[in-house]
Order: sequence, then structure tokens, then C-alpha cells
Amino acid sequence: MQVIQPIKTHKLKIVASIALLILCITLYYICKIPVISYAYEPTLTRTGTTTLQADVATSLEIVLPATSTVLSVTPTSEGAFTSTDLVVKVATDNPTGYTLTMTAASSSLSRSTAVNGVTPTIQTLSSATTSTNAADFPNDRWGFRRVDGQFADTVYHPITTGAVNINTSGIPSNINDASASNTINFATKLTNATMSGLYEVDLNFVAITNYVLPSTVHMQDFNAVIADSLAPGITYTTKDSRDNQDYTVAKLADGNIWMTKNLNLAGGTTITSANSNVAENYTLPNSTFGGFDAETNENGYVYNSGSTDCASSVGCYSYYSYYSATAKSGLNISTGGVSAPYDICPKGWRMPRSPYGAVPTNEFYNLALAYGMPEGKFDGYGFQDVIQAIGPGTVPNFVLNGYAYNQLEQLNESGSYRSSTFMWYSGNEKRSGKFYFSPADGYYISTSMGLPMREGTAVRCIKDRSMQNFSATDTAAMSEGQTITLVDSRDNKEYKVTKINGRVWMTENLRFTGTTLTPADSNVSENTTMTYYSLDSTDASYANHCDSTNGLSNACIKDSGSADTGVFYNYYAASANTSDGATSAALTSSICPKGWEIPSDEIYRSLGIYQDQNQLPLFKIRLDGEYEGGALEYVSTYGVLWSSTPSSTVAALTRFRRDTYQDYDLNGGNISKDRGANVRCIFSGE
Repeated sequence: MQVIQPIKTHKLKIVASIALLILCITLYYICKIPVISYAYEPTLTRTGTTTLQADVATSLEIVLPATSTVLSVTPTSEGAFTSTDLVVKVATDNPTGYTLTMTAASSSLSRSTAVNGVTPTIQTLSSATTSTNAADFPNDRWGFRRVDGQFADTVYHPITTGAVNINTSGIPSNINDASASNTINFATKLTNATMSGLYEVDLNFVAITNYVLPSTVHMQDFNAVIADSLAPGITYTTKDSRDNQDYTVAKLADGNIWMTKNLNLAGGTTITSANSNVAENYTLPNSTFGGFDAETNENGYVYNSGSTDCASSVGCYSYYSYYSATAKSGLNISTGGVSAPYDICPKGWRMPRSPYGAVPTNEFYNLALAYGMPEGKFDGYGFQDVIQAIGPGTVPNFVLNGYAYNQLEQLNESGSYRSSTFMWYSGNEKRSGKFYFSPADGYYISTSMGLPMREGTAVRCIKDRSMQNFSATDTAAMSEGQTITLVDSRDNKEYKVTKINGRVWMTENLRFTGTTLTPADSNVSENTTMTYYSLDSTDASYANHCDSTNGLSNACIKDSGSADTGVFYNYYAASANTSDGATSAALTSSICPKGWEIPSDEIYRSLGIYQDQNQLPLFKIRLDGEYEGGALEYVSTYGVLWSSTPSSTVAALTRFRRDTYQDYDLNGGNISKDRGANVRCIFSGE
């Protein structure tokens, strides 16, 4: 049983009394419990034949100060700095706590009354500033920082109209506990250039109970909806159905769901495609030590710690050679940057990847960046602050597990974790990507050295949230109108997808610009290499590639640079080089991810024709126009999306139009295939 509490509202005004300026921030919050709120299991008491049942509903309470908070500033010619705290208290008995977010109606403070028809404003910071005092804080700006808890800041950030995570810990707490407090510090620095008066902005605070993972759910049961529901930074406990062992998992700062406990699948265990990330049955080698030191390691090696004390120095985990960890699927890989297709992770999970020569797509590297490692410092040492953020005792909890050869080496001194990616040969020995850290040395996320494949290391698995592995089971788990986030594994870009009329649609425009498409990751039947030219044909160097003739047989694109607008593709690019001006057949290949396709006109029309622009909110129509003759046309008038069913050899489209009455219409009109339009993909497995 799930309990939905009524929405509670409260309005608070913070008044600033200033000699030359009165700065007033109006704060308004909404506290709600979503459909995923938690209800305790019924308590049963039996007396004879009588059954008494009691349900205890989840509670959620949010409190802002009852009195106004005053921010006083006396502006000076060089600028006067001041700051004040706002304390938001939240309490819940939900076992995994709550998430508190803050959203601003505007990034600027606006004067409550205009002057000569003009409304003065105080702009937010243009970028984060490391100053917490007057020294470097920009003049006539304002910003915020979170003071305490998990998201505490040492810098002031710009105010944003997007949701910002505020809560300190998300743990269940009593409203009177200090742990329930979330402190936000607002600051401004004003000069005499700012006109005196009352300045205001609305801030929305939303508290939501975190998702509770049912005790019956195994790692193998994590469908796309469950994965999307996990609250960031909260540790969940689940089981591996293969041996019923407990594991902890968490959505970490990089957005991925990681195991936060090392894998402990024992040697001698047989895994199958039904419960593991393998194509066929595989039996892990029996536990051994001596084999790790052998040059010939094709059979793989496993060492089980044998400990049942997970708090011990060895802990409850095992060590695996590369061939064991990849279920021997990495045996014949010899090209740097290629990852093994299978591994011993639970079904729906996989080992992290670290493509050789493409460090930004290294998942260990991205994780370290998310926790504060300076960008580009992947082969260096000394990042002690990052170790403290993701080492033992933290939510990521990478432990000092050392590694295995003929014995355990560097136990309690360093941590060594393997990626699934082959890197290069060191003499006759193959090496795979690695993630290494120690309190003494710092991080070493290798792009040049790697781990010997015979070395025994720990394994952590990541939940696969890719569009490419989205399935009909995931579709069935989604409710009508539900939106979740998936990742295109080709470039790790995230997309919102929504279930509309029983089908799962991308509700954002595609932004893929990669050059290599394979049947394993894209909607193509054979390997395809994309060579792009610019739709901006005013550039003379491209003019002969994307004109009305050559644009029918050359892949032409224009990246808008906006995550919202996406990329404009001509039809040849959208079709993954398969549909030129002489082809009028429906598309069988496209630039969409594997398992996804460009919708046909018929599928588009299943959305319906809407004369009221508010009747299709889930699809999120964007009127971004089309590229024609090297320029963007019809912005704010048309939203143009390619269809998989061209109406002729030179034209194809489905277009959303806004007419002079501001109504939307699904118009199946035509534009030439050489023009640029957007791409939305629909899951083809229904």
C-alpha cells in the first residue's frame, strides 16, 4: 500500500533593511510526497481467528523560520558584502529519508517597483566564485552556497531556475534534530550603482521522500524505472540472485549506479545468461592463489578471501584475473580501447570501461572528476581530497583491497580496480585499464600503463542504464506518462524518455555526432562510418557538400550547441548514410541507438492532431525551425522532425506547426532531404 500525503504550502518573506538599499527575498516552498512514497508493511496480531491489521503511513514535515530573516547591506562605492543563513528543517520516518531541492523563479532579484518604466535588477553570479567574503565576490551580484552536510559548498554558486539539490544527508530524522537542518547561505555585494528599494525573487523548496527499494528486489530485477528512482547519494541494500549475497549500491555523483561493495562471486560458481552478463553458461575457475603469477592466464583465476567478516581487512570479496572477470570474453581482444562484451556482473550490470586514448569516456575517470579530481590530472598523484571523498567510509566506499599474485599485496595500503577495457601489450603481456588509489600516493587512473591481465583485482559493477539495453520489460515497468532518464552508450549523453500511448518516446532531440556506428550500438545492419559536413553552407569550404544536389547524398549536420535544441541532421545523416535523393523506401537504418528507430508518419499521427498546444505536454514540442540554404529558418513557427517514411525521392518529414492562433498541428508536409531537421527516436521493441 502506498500513501500519498496532501500537498502542504507555506509562504515566507525575508525582509532586508538597508541604509541605501532594501533587499528582500521572498521564499516559497512546496512540500509533497510523490507516488513512490513509502508505507510500512502491515503489522499483524493474531488472537484465535481474529486478525488485526494496522498500516503506518510515511510522514514528511518541512519547516521554515517563522520570522523574517534580515539581510542588511550598506552599499559603498567599492562594494559592500553581506550574507545570511536560511535554515530549512525537514523530517520524515521514511527509511531512506528525503530529497530537498531549491528552484528559483528567476536568476535575478527584481525591484518591486519600476523606475521610469524600467525595473532594476540584481543579477546572479555569472559563475561560481571561491570567495566566501568581500575580497573576490563580484560587485552587484548575488548567489548561494550550501553550508552543511553532504552537499556543503566552499564556494558561492549562481542562482538557477533549475532544481538544485539542497538536503544535507537525506536520512530519516526528527524535526527537532540538528541533522534535520539544511542551511543555505545567501550573499550579495552591492555598490552605489544599485538603486535603493525592495528587491524580490520567488524560490521554491520541494521535499520528496526518497525511493524505498523493496526487499524482494534483486540486482537482476533492476529495471529502468527502479534505476531511475534511486535517490542520489543514498545507499540501498539488495541481493545478487546467483548466491543470495547482500550488496550495497548507490547513485553516485557521476549519475551512474555503482556497487559500493566489491563483488564476491566464488570460484566454482556457474553463471548463466538468465542471471549474468554473459551470452552462455560460464563456470568461474576454482579459487586459487598460485595461478595469478603465471604468464599463461587464458583460463582465468579467482581468489576468494574466505572471510565472513565484511568489516575485516580482507572483507567479503574476491579477486579476479581479467579473463575470469570478463567470463573469458576478453580473451582474444588485442585492439586498444576495446571492451570485453561480457563479464561476471549480474544481468543488467557491467564492469566499468576505460577506452584507451579517450579518457573523458573513462567511467572511473568521470567518477573521480565528479568527486573533485582536477580535470586532465588522470595520470598524476596527490589528490588527497578526492580520496577522502570516495575512499573507505564514504558512499562510493572504494576499499584498500590491494591485489593478488602469489599472495595478497598492498592490503590496507592501496585500492586496485579493473575496467573491462583492453589497453595494450607490455612486452608479451596484455594490460587492461585500471583505477588505483592509496592514501600515500593518490589516484592513478591509467591511460598508459594499465593492469596485467593475470593480476587478481577487485570488481565493481555499474548498472547499465543505456538506451541500447532498454527492453520490453522496461517498457512494461513504466506507467503511462512516466518519464525516466536513459543514456546513449555511444557518447554517454542522457535523454528523457516518456511513455505516451503505450510507446516509449525520446522527448528530447537527438544530439549524437559520433562517426562510427555498429550493429551493437546503433540502428544499422553493418558497420558504418559517418563523415559529416556542415549544414551552414555559407562556409565556402562546405558549400559544395550540402547544397540542394550534394546534400541528398552527403551527411550534413549542424550542432546547435544546445542540449535542448539538439543537432540538425539532413535526411542522409539521419538515415545513417542509407537514404539518398534517389531512395523513396522507408528507412530500415538510422542514426538512432540500437533498439530505437525514427518514427513513421503513422506512428507520429498516433499522437493525434492537437488544436490546443497544451494537450501534448509530454512530447515537449520544440519550435526550433529547420536548416535551409545554410541558415536556420522558421524558428518559433515550426518544429521539424524527420519521419522514416519519405513521401517522395526528395522529401520527407513530420512537422509540428504553430499557426497565428498559437495552436499546434501535426502537419505531414514535405521539405527537401538536403535540409536540416531534428531527430526523435522511439523504442522499437514496444
